[in-house]
Amino acid sequence: MTPPITGEPNAMALSQLSRGKLPERLFEILKREILSGKWKDGERLPPIEQLASQVRVSRTVMREVLQKLSSIGLIEMRHGSGTYVKRLSASMLIGPMMDALSFEDNSTYELIEVGYHLEQVAARFAAARAKDGDIGFLTGIHESMSEAMRQGDLTAFAQHDFMFHFTLARIARNHILRTIIILIRKMMQHSLELPGVTDYVLEDHYRIVKAIEERNPDAAEKAMKFHMQHVLNNLKSSFEWEGEFPF
Repeated sequence: MTPPITGEPNAMALSQLSRGKLPERLFEILKREILSGKWKDGERLPPIEQLASQVRVSRTVMREVLQKLSSIGLIEMRHGSGTYVKRLSASMLIGPMMDALSFEDNSTYELIEVGYHLEQVAARFAAARAKDGDIGFLTGIHESMSEAMRQGDLTAFAQHDFMFHFTLARIARNHILRTIIILIRKMMQHSLELPGVTDYVLEDHYRIVKAIEERNPDAAEKAMKFHMQHVLNNLKSSFEWEGEFPF
């Protein structure tokens, strides 16, 4: 049986809110109840008429609220079938936040600062948690990067570089860490198209792979730090940033 809406304010209080505030408040209540797990992944919500009746609002208001919940990925409205709760993922919650941050002043600089440290954590975790198959896959990506550089294919080189860091974050086996790193990488992917990037990436990546292969977290973290310092110096030069990074 589908649980009733129980969030505060109660139905009577909701009915007394101004028309302008009502959809917003009801949206917050339903969002909180979905996020709390009251409705499970894939569970079908009651019809609009029933939901509206529970909180004593019009179907128009309820439809507006459900459409807003659908726009942020919490529910799926299927024509002719009903409304269903969607499975939440870290990227669904973090992604919109990262998109908003990308428009703020100094966002590129600050993303680099965050990525600088998180990439080192990922390398340390990867060295401690990698399986034999992970090492082979990472080595294969490095070889593909080498081939792309020999052919002068910068687009392929950048794609393989992204996959290298994606795989490294996966090997770290921390879903939240992986999600944040990949989102930052996607936003910063254009940096690999800057002049001089290929000069150091292959050698840096080789050091990282060897440290992970040897299951040496300290060496992996050190190798990634060395690599990220190369990246920072290249970006700083290309964007003509003034000042120093505090690390």
